Amino acid sequence: MKFDPSQQPELQYMRLLGPCADVRPIVPADAAALFPLVHRQTAVTDMLVWNGPKDLAELEAGYANWRRGERETGRDYMFVIRPAAGGDPVGGCGIRFSRTPGVGNIGYWLGEAHWGKGYMSDAVALLCWLGFERLGAQRMEALCLGHNVGSQRVLEKNGFVRDAGWQPDAELHDRHAAPEGVELCELRFVLERTDWSPRPGFPVVAEVLLTEDEA
Repeated sequence: MKFDPSQQPELQYMRLLGPCADVRPIVPADAAALFPLVHRQTAVTDMLVWNGPKDLAELEAGYANWRRGERETGRDYMFVIRPAAGGDPVGGCGIRFSRTPGVGNIGYWLGEAHWGKGYMSDAVALLCWLGFERLGAQRMEALCLGHNVGSQRVLEKNGFVRDAGWQPDAELHDRHAAPEGVELCELRFVLERTDWSPRPGFPVVAEVLLTEDEA
């Protein structure tokens, strides 16, 4: 189905703050702090369908190209994750509506040194709030590799359930090499709008500007 931009609110700016994570639109300048967290960091990239950037310039260019092309891709947004208490970026996340109107596909990654501190659970919860409360999502989806148990726990903690009937991408092996001794497979998790409800007092801070708000 071709994406119809008229069916999806357009995000102009946002900043969402949870107890652990501060999520804002990513900019090319964020690449300097994010690059060492993902470049040649196999503990991170082995959990992603992405081998990471070859150099800092590639990452900066990727973020710059995304900023220029976000409207052409049909309401796809990329964010940087920072600690709620302040400090340098610890990872990235995003939400895409270009595949199917009303369905937000989320993705995320976190530097290894920042695992287990609640940043990712918070970030996923913030993306769900943004999608359901402000961007008109009727369902949220996330793909993760079968061996990425941590990611599956983050999704389940936020109410996602595994879609047992989903057929994995047949070209996955062409795009990503499995870690040694691991059988590569991809899982899909879903969260319906009817199964989600906002948590009291969450987000702690929500600054969201949509195109319709400017009219």
